[in-house]
Amino acid sequence: MRGITRKPKVLIVCGGRLAGLLYSMFEGRYDFIGYIDDIFPRAYVEETYGLKNLGTSENLPLLAKRGVKAVVAVTDVAARRKYHELLDEAGIPLATLIAGTAVVSPHATIGAGCIIRHSAIVSSQAILSDNVVVSDGAYVGHDSTIGENVYISPGAHLNGSVRIGENTFVGTGAVVLPEVRVGRGCTIGASACVNRDIADDTVVAGVPARPLASAPRTPLVSVIMAAYNHEKYVASAIESVLAQTFEDFELVIIDDGSTDGTAGVIRRFTDPRIRARFSTKNGGNIFTKNKCLDMARGRYIAILNSDDAFMPDKLEKQVAFLDENPECAAVLSDAEIIDDDGNPFTDTGHFYYRIFSQRNRSRFEWLRRFFYEGNCLCIPSALIRRECYDVVGRPDPRYLQLPDLDFWIRTCFRYDIHVLQEKLTRFRVRDHRANASAPTREHVRQHVWEYSKILGRYLDIADERELLAIFPEAAAFSGRYGIEREMIPFVVARLAIKAGDRLSARAFALDTLYGLLGDATLARKIFERYGFGYKEFIDLTGRLASSVS
Repeated sequence: MRGITRKPKVLIVCGGRLAGLLYSMFEGRYDFIGYIDDIFPRAYVEETYGLKNLGTSENLPLLAKRGVKAVVAVTDVAARRKYHELLDEAGIPLATLIAGTAVVSPHATIGAGCIIRHSAIVSSQAILSDNVVVSDGAYVGHDSTIGENVYISPGAHLNGSVRIGENTFVGTGAVVLPEVRVGRGCTIGASACVNRDIADDTVVAGVPARPLASAPRTPLVSVIMAAYNHEKYVASAIESVLAQTFEDFELVIIDDGSTDGTAGVIRRFTDPRIRARFSTKNGGNIFTKNKCLDMARGRYIAILNSDDAFMPDKLEKQVAFLDENPECAAVLSDAEIIDDDGNPFTDTGHFYYRIFSQRNRSRFEWLRRFFYEGNCLCIPSALIRRECYDVVGRPDPRYLQLPDLDFWIRTCFRYDIHVLQEKLTRFRVRDHRANASAPTREHVRQHVWEYSKILGRYLDIADERELLAIFPEAAAFSGRYGIEREMIPFVVARLAIKAGDRLSARAFALDTLYGLLGDATLARKIFERYGFGYKEFIDLTGRLASSVS
């Protein structure tokens, strides 16, 4: 006897006419358990279809315990974004609804929470991010990318290779021509024809489409803060941002599932420049910072740990520097070191006491410094251009101890950075080795492992010229052939062996040489060039391997 197939349980968020349409379209395929609505206590979907009201968004944490998915049934993109964030905070996954009459290419990517209605078409290689609506008869062309929370109205046509930024509304019958880029937070009027790129937060209408009014100005700077169990410090951190002499900023905060009173402290701040979200589960520092980056709208990104603080003129001085020095991807500063209670730190022998007091270097000199000595830059002192993240990538959430080092290495392979020679950040050294980077036994082990992996970035050095710019001492390996590209990993590994007694450098070197000698053709060439073969490698492991095991 076959078991009964249970229909997936789905919660409808907002109970208006779109909710009624979805209920009538999909009630045979889903078990709609009810709806929530923050505005109407008895909404259209209840009056027309008898769907049960389950309260407001405040009830989402309780509804999450029922193991349901949810669909956001509202056309307003600001509301779509709001409820998307609230569902994420509550831990309720999104349900994707695709009408039987819709045509969706098997080679398209459809995000969670998307709604694809009657006769809509989503073409090959199109990418729909989470929480997108493609309405009746709308068309999304091949190789197009649609950002989160976008609403595409009936009959709209987005032609091939179009990019639509998140939180954008596309009106009924609007047309976006091929390869056009539409920014975030835009509104495209009904029947408009968009034939050129549109900046963020722009309202356009007409044929061809033209701006109707000046776009609401997005903040120049986004300060991002991932907060976790910092009830004692987070108010001071927030206040230091709100007290900045430079005022064109937003403060994006995500509480990463704190188990103390951190979230309550954050909620007490009502400044409109603060955009806060609250996670129910702890995702980790870098994962949460990257979610903050998803929310950030500024051209420049400042990072503040929730137990550190800014000096009042930090943003003013650093924005001025980046405006005047377009070749720099980031500007940093020295830091005032403070103790657990915010007083000047007095342990002159401590690692952090003067580590951030650094002279300026070329990007190649920074890369050499990072290779041999590690990180010495204070991430909460940094102001970074958004496009830097677009080019080199975001911090890697696989690292706990050294994500900043990895990011600065990737950055300096492409861009210059600069350190202002003044203390614009207050960096806290907490009692009882409570900092995430404190040298506990567990942290030291993580540090060694992470460093050995991060050094692998240097294996991608492009050519001999770049190698010698970073490591002038590598000239000793340049024979009559110079240093060929395929020999660069061997040279880098040999340089790492000379990096003092660092276990991470030795582990990296041995792993790299082991891999190179696994290719017989390459091994023969290394021996011909440098007289280093299997015997020399075995001798080397005998000297070094015991120290890295």
